[in-house]
Amino acid sequence: MKALVKQLLLRFGIRISRSAQPNRFQAMEETLSLLKKLGFAPGRIIDGGANQAQWAGVAAGVFPDARLHLIEPQPACQPVLERFTAEHPGAELHAVALTEGGKSSVTMFDVDGSGSSGAFVGSAEVFAAGLKPVTLPATTLDELFAEKISAGERVLLKLDLEGHELPALRGAGRLLKQVEVFVTEAHVFAPAAWQRSVFGDIAAELQRNGFELFDIASLSGRGRDARLRIGDFVFVNKTSALLKDREWS
Repeated sequence: MKALVKQLLLRFGIRISRSAQPNRFQAMEETLSLLKKLGFAPGRIIDGGANQAQWAGVAAGVFPDARLHLIEPQPACQPVLERFTAEHPGAELHAVALTEGGKSSVTMFDVDGSGSSGAFVGSAEVFAAGLKPVTLPATTLDELFAEKISAGERVLLKLDLEGHELPALRGAGRLLKQVEVFVTEAHVFAPAAWQRSVFGDIAAELQRNGFELFDIASLSGRGRDARLRIGDFVFVNKTSALLKDREWS
């Protein structure tokens, strides 16, 4: 009965989701489907911060012919990701963290046996707050892919790195020239005393690399007062045909 009600609501553009924070909306699958409807057909999808393949599962459902790369350093996530890659021919797993150039490891916090979706790269201030640090191997997107991506693959890059997106982008200067669509989770403001990337800085970095904001796939507020806290944002390379239609109606 619940599934039937949800399907009926979806026909009227209403989507219901469950979350600890107030969701203004959650429409990632619909957003990816819109890109497909507009003619986007990625040959390769790079999922940075794959966690337990939640987003990758949605993307694979919309773009079943794309070659998938799942990037996730947490040991607890590896069994799920290994099963996912075994079930999706051509999918590849990279058990490393993403960061900027010159680093071969990062310090992560909130890493536990469950494969926390909130695990993040942090600094000494976080350690002082009582969270246990874990050192994990790291590399850049350029080192992983810049020499392997060919022109015309129409790459879709997604990052969900809990505030470490900007360093990862700084390690992707060459790869970004081959990326057509970029999807990122981004904080609207940084948690107090914790240095994390925020939407404004990420958007500015992407603009410098030739991208513009295309869509918003989700927005969510904090629990106590619903102030906008986080969202999923879609950017498109300015060379893409997806941006040609500028009509408002």
